[in-house]
This record gives sequence, C-alpha cells and structure tokens, in this order.
Amino acid sequence: MAVDYLLGDDGDIVIVNGSPQYTDTIEQSSKQQTLISLSTYKGEWDFNILAGIPWIKNENNNVSVLGKGTKQLLDSLVQQDILDRENIVRIVEYESILDTPTRKLSLSFIAETKDGSTITLNDSLAL
Repeated sequence: MAVDYLLGDDGDIVIVNGSPQYTDTIEQSSKQQTLISLSTYKGEWDFNILAGIPWIKNENNNVSVLGKGTKQLLDSLVQQDILDRENIVRIVEYESILDTPTRKLSLSFIAETKDGSTITLNDSLAL
C-alpha cells in the first residue's frame, strides 16, 4: 500500500500533536494522489515536466486542452491520468463538465482499486 502524508482540505499536511499524519487506506491515498495529479499542469513541475495534464501551454509544454482541445480529448487525458495512479485498476463510472469561461472542471467518478474497493470523487478543479 502506498503511504502518503495526509493532506487536509486546505492542501496542507495534517499535523496532530506535532506529528504528521499519514493516509490509512488505499482509497484515501489513491483519491489524494488523483486530486494532486489532476491539479498539476504539465510542464510546471521542474522535477518532472511530463507530470500532469496539458491544461495550458507553458515553456515546457506546447499543448493546451483548455479552449483549444475537444471535450473528448480532455476526458481521455483525465481518465488516463486517473488510471495511471498506482492502485487504480479501472474506472467504473465517469462524468465531467467543463466550464471554459471560468476554467472549472466538475468531475465525478468511481474507480476500483487493486484490493477491489472503490474510491468516489465528486469535486471541482479550478484550472
């Protein structure tokens, strides 16, 4: 099982009595990893410029799916990114709504993990 620092709703590491907390389950870890990955713009992270989704063009990425790509391309990239997580084996349900003017992606999916459990995500990402 992947063990990660547990992140709070504000994105910071959860600290209790001076000690960092860790994820307890594959579901918790996989959900957190997915949210981080989907919020990463391809080319922005210097340690791995290939990580993330090519949401917008930047000095390390010449592709932009926001505004120029099709909804089908966007969904394909997002679904592949979900499936690239270490413990996710398949997507059971998937739905997305892109509001291009506000650059907000509303995402809802259920994915199955290696141990047969599922993770559910209903969230909006500000792109």
